[in-house]
Amino acid sequence: MEKWGLGLAVLLLVSLLGGCISGEVSEEGGTTTPTNKRGSLSNPAILGEPVVVNTPSGTFEVTVTDAIRGERAYQIIKGANMFNPDPEEGYEYLLTKVKFRYISGDSAYYVSDWDFKAYCDGVGYSPVIVVLPNNYPEFEGVNLMPGGVIEGWIPYKVPKNRDVMIAYEYFGEPVCFIKII
Repeated sequence: MEKWGLGLAVLLLVSLLGGCISGEVSEEGGTTTPTNKRGSLSNPAILGEPVVVNTPSGTFEVTVTDAIRGERAYQIIKGANMFNPDPEEGYEYLLTKVKFRYISGDSAYYVSDWDFKAYCDGVGYSPVIVVLPNNYPEFEGVNLMPGGVIEGWIPYKVPKNRDVMIAYEYFGEPVCFIKII
């Protein structure tokens, strides 16, 4: 029975990683060393570049279309509501505009801002809860059917002046990365 559990765990891991890693087939029919697909951790996409993710639940397209950080992001967030908290010492606000498109699948799929994290120096930061101004509509949690699209802003607090990648996470595991430049 333990062998079946281990086999199922390996199969699930391979399925999750399949969205960002592909392999080349050799002339003999075997698989060679995997190549890093665009949107993977070692080959992240860039701002404005869509990433297609294949999962057992369907095929999705993820794009970070805009990003604002530092003093400008702070002014936007504080201007929306004076009770929005200041970032802690050494951190700054990051606003990302994310577009998520459900390309194909067999059923409704729920997606929300909590399916995205900002990774910096190997640490994942979840979205923060703040009031955003009306002209920065938030990325809301919705059920999408194939062909559906949701777009909105996701706020984070991240370490100042550090490289950041936004990851879409499927069942809590990052399956694609987009570098914020």
